[in-house]
Amino acid sequence: MSLAVIVGATGTQGGSVARVLAKDLSWKVRGLTRDASSAKAKALEAIGVEVVAADLNDVGSLQAAFNGATAIFAVSDFWTPVFQSGIDTAQKVELQHLINIADSAAQIPTLKHLVLSVLPSCDKLSGGKLPCPHWDAKARGTDYVKTSLPQLAAKTTFVWAGFYLDNFANQPSMQPQPFLGNYIMAQASKADAIAPCGGIVATNTGIVVQAILSQPEKTYGKYVPIITDLISWTQLAEEWSKATGKTAVYAELTDSEAAKVYGPLFGPEIASQLRFSEQYPDWNKFYPEETVTLEELGVKDKVVGVAQGFELLKDQIVPRS
Repeated sequence: MSLAVIVGATGTQGGSVARVLAKDLSWKVRGLTRDASSAKAKALEAIGVEVVAADLNDVGSLQAAFNGATAIFAVSDFWTPVFQSGIDTAQKVELQHLINIADSAAQIPTLKHLVLSVLPSCDKLSGGKLPCPHWDAKARGTDYVKTSLPQLAAKTTFVWAGFYLDNFANQPSMQPQPFLGNYIMAQASKADAIAPCGGIVATNTGIVVQAILSQPEKTYGKYVPIITDLISWTQLAEEWSKATGKTAVYAELTDSEAAKVYGPLFGPEIASQLRFSEQYPDWNKFYPEETVTLEELGVKDKVVGVAQGFELLKDQIVPRS
């Protein structure tokens, strides 16, 4: 039985991978988390995951946790350092975490496949016109692996998870808000702009990563965007309305309004992502020769997209009055 080690096992993406691989008899799963005593960690243990505490700031603890791994899935955390120390520090912290993960993985002789969850470089793809701190920090992790660890890069797959439909349930700020008996969905993006949506990421990441690991020759050195729908914000409001039975309309916020509504850290960061997506919505076209689509991976009919996702989440996506 091969060992899969999951960094961030109690998070949205890592938890998805841990749950899917725990059901796969070909894998033993070890989940890494900051707090091995948390309720989420205990829930993973209940389904057979070995839960280990590890610190992304400590290369030694990562190497020990990676010991014996055939596969590693890793995702880094931008938002915790943002709210602790601000965006500039968060970018540095996240890049260092990705470097520590990569350096540690490169020392594991049994490793056959690293799946690294990162994001496209808004700064590079837009020619410096539309930088996005969150995405660009993760993209620098990709650059580090490719330039500094070419042998590791040759057995690495870079996953890009699109806009989380889950956020409509998990983030109150993303939910349409009551207005004159109906609802308004408001974001810093044009109504007809396309959102690269990853569907229910808490479900889809595990499905995609399992497929990646089962098809290494197809996915080594490639990007795999988890994009279930390229959908406008007007259409998202319509799909939300269909699922909930409520009427929602979409309204564009200016970037400055988004900062006022969502706060000085979260607002501008989300606005930067959405403004980039207005110009560059289809991630499958960024590096077409190096990209494996969900269709090519054979999971397009298995992942949960917008319409099905809103239906599944309908009891959680209407804000309580």
